[in-house]
Amino acid sequence: MKAFQKTTFFLLTLIAIAACDNGPRLPEADLLVQVEGYLSGNEREGIMVQVYLTREDAEDQLGAITPPLWTDNYGEVEIFGLETNRRYFVRADARATKTVRKSKRLNFGINVCRIRIL
Repeated sequence: MKAFQKTTFFLLTLIAIAACDNGPRLPEADLLVQVEGYLSGNEREGIMVQVYLTREDAEDQLGAITPPLWTDNYGEVEIFGLETNRRYFVRADARATKTVRKSKRLNFGINVCRIRIL
């Protein structure tokens, strides 16, 4: 009887674990945004960057899919967990100007989007 109970418990545990499986994971893309000065070519620190699905949303600052992120000392921001095979619109805001750029179609792994701003 104890062997039956142990076997039943083991099988129920396996079923419970299998039920928790979320299925196959979709591959994710990461986006490295590099912001540099238009005239100087130097990295720009402290520039606010956000990612949007459409150009109109980026220009109007509506429905950003990332929170505001600021470039580091190297003028870079890393964004993780984006969908592959999709283009995004990246907005970079400096004090006096804004720039919106369309990314390339993202592949699995690290992708780069370079933005030149005044």
